[in-house]
Amino acid sequence: MIKISIFSQHYSTLFSLVVVLLIAGCLNAQNERPWHKHGYKSLEEGDFYGAAYYFSKALENDSSNLEVLWSLAESYRLNGDYDKALGAYHALLERDRESTYVLSSFYVGEMNQYLSRYQKAIEFFNLFEEQPRANETGKLKISAQRRKSCEYALMNRHTTDSLSIKNAGYGINSFDAEYGPVFIEDSTMFITSARYDSNTTKLIKEKEFQFKTILYSIDFRSEPFSIRQEQVSIEPLSYVSSVSNPDSRNEYYITICKSNVCGIFRISRIEDGWSEPEDLGAFFNNADFNTLHPSVGRIGAKEYLFFASDRKERNGMDIWYSEIKTDGQLTRPRSAGSSINSIEDEVTPFYDSENERLYFSSKWHEGFGGYDVFFVEGSPGNFGQPINAGRPLNSSVNDLYFSHNPSVSMGSIVSNRTGGYALKGENCCNDVYLIEYPDSVKIEMDTVPDLAIEQSDDLVKKLDGLKMLPLSLYFANNLPNPGSLSSTTSANFADLTREYYKSQEEYLGHNRETGWVDVFFNKEVQFGVEALHQLCDSLLIYLSKGYVFHLGIKGYTSPLGNTSYNEKLAQRRIASIENFIRNWNSGKLGNFLDSGKLNVVPTPYGEFFSEGKINDQWEERTKSIYSYDAAKSRKVEIVWVSQINPDYKGPVLVLENDAFDLGGPEIGSIVELKIPIANVGDSTLAIDGITSSHPGFHMVEPITVKPGESLNVTVQFIVSEYADIQVFGIVLHNNSSIENVPVFLKLKKEP
Repeated sequence: MIKISIFSQHYSTLFSLVVVLLIAGCLNAQNERPWHKHGYKSLEEGDFYGAAYYFSKALENDSSNLEVLWSLAESYRLNGDYDKALGAYHALLERDRESTYVLSSFYVGEMNQYLSRYQKAIEFFNLFEEQPRANETGKLKISAQRRKSCEYALMNRHTTDSLSIKNAGYGINSFDAEYGPVFIEDSTMFITSARYDSNTTKLIKEKEFQFKTILYSIDFRSEPFSIRQEQVSIEPLSYVSSVSNPDSRNEYYITICKSNVCGIFRISRIEDGWSEPEDLGAFFNNADFNTLHPSVGRIGAKEYLFFASDRKERNGMDIWYSEIKTDGQLTRPRSAGSSINSIEDEVTPFYDSENERLYFSSKWHEGFGGYDVFFVEGSPGNFGQPINAGRPLNSSVNDLYFSHNPSVSMGSIVSNRTGGYALKGENCCNDVYLIEYPDSVKIEMDTVPDLAIEQSDDLVKKLDGLKMLPLSLYFANNLPNPGSLSSTTSANFADLTREYYKSQEEYLGHNRETGWVDVFFNKEVQFGVEALHQLCDSLLIYLSKGYVFHLGIKGYTSPLGNTSYNEKLAQRRIASIENFIRNWNSGKLGNFLDSGKLNVVPTPYGEFFSEGKINDQWEERTKSIYSYDAAKSRKVEIVWVSQINPDYKGPVLVLENDAFDLGGPEIGSIVELKIPIANVGDSTLAIDGITSSHPGFHMVEPITVKPGESLNVTVQFIVSEYADIQVFGIVLHNNSSIENVPVFLKLKKEP
């Protein structure tokens, strides 16, 4: 018989903080020029990117207008464009002779903190605190605490935990904002996403409601994973902000917002969706305050609902809790205490029942910048002092919605750290990141699992059990054969890796956050090479017994360079892996490659999956080459291994390509796609149907493929609404033992 193992790395989610738009500065625009009016209007509507554009235009006409310069700096800051905000605040400090804009020096300090320039940040916080009018701003205590945080960060900036933090990837994340991920089962997760109707302006206009904050469920059991919108019954002009994990009665707590006020409701899963939201009463839903970020925690025999609220005279968000009685009744909420809550916001609580820790995010306690994740030991009424959760969980910007699922040794966090999906401002938008712990298979890379044959004669089953696939093999930038337009190379992956190791110092020199560099090179890169040796060793034993193998190998690149060049580069990288296999152990696998007993099935993705995620501008090549996401995108993956036993006589399906860039078809148009396939088995292959996570797909007609024959599977679909860049999958159903074969498609709207 034939078996196949196909794995894809799918990363999960978290985060649902209500965005409070704090617009500082004078907004009186009655006598201003049109650019000023547009800028102030955009600020009022929360369109910070648009506001920055209009204010920059206004400054071109009147560079001496300090009010406009202040508003430009605020627009950049609120849009997460920290570098540009820093420059604008600096310019204001130089021109503001009367010290009208007292907060400029404070924000210069804060922007430096967000950019990990902690010593500079301390200097400007000190400068702010020395100003006579600093106390009038209400920021004096905050500035002093920011200085302490910068000093903490300087002492702990190189201290990292042995965690792996990975972006959950496009599809789960978008170019807008994702919030509140929570694991419900081992293979299911909920997230909330504020996905806009258009990426053109991203206006947050309540009266027009151009954005949609929607609850999604993610099912990781399907290949590829599926994302489904959850239908929750809410009033018009309301939106869902986040949902909790279930309590012991299998009920969920959900945040619903309307008219800038948020409250918590209770819902249950029913056969056709969700029950009507149950109002929890005045303690939770009140026009005088917000209640949000629900999370259920179990402490011994008791169960609690943790949440964030600004009910204490609306003096910022604090962490609160209420006991959930066995009949579902909730006790009067109580504050988590002064050791946790501060004069700034504390949000997104999560109780770790296994370790009796309450996690939350705050800007106040000593950290690295923005919101950091902290934890306290203990239980309600008996919490200790906050402890920073450390790097790489925390970054110099905002890190929220920490949670984890012990059953899968995995956690999640939401962050606007550099490297996420963003179209307007590098740190503009929150993405979901996956946390993998040291004891999980993918991270524990000090030793490679043993693939040696014992009593089993099934290599694929062994690879399945050890979760060895996909096996990632990493490359230096632009190698092999930089500048070449050839799809082949004589380079050997073993030689390329030895050279790649020598570049670690370059990566350390180009990164503010360096903790990942050692982990990446000495664990992830090294693991790939050692695992490839193990795989070759096992293949030799099986091939010598008469088995036949196909290896599905995919080549990726970062998006630096044009698409055509990157496709050729991906092909050369796959070829270097085939050269490694051919020359391994003095050429012992070469004869099997020549005889067709061992087959490499290449798919050169190029920048197919990395587009839009990593900066591809040559002038920004430090980020395009030396960032963690860029390093992770330059790889080849052995994604599947098919094993044909000596006595097997059935069909064997092989895809000639499983990734198709469909360009930017118009909404409503009909697209026809031909997917070339081959049957390398001994009996007739039948393709009898398809399924897709994208609506409207159908196969033109079923086909049969004779042994040794190649044909096209023709599919059609009507293009429905899609984002600027969207990757989705379809599955080919067939009669071989490879029952469900995934194919990836990409739509990309023209700019």
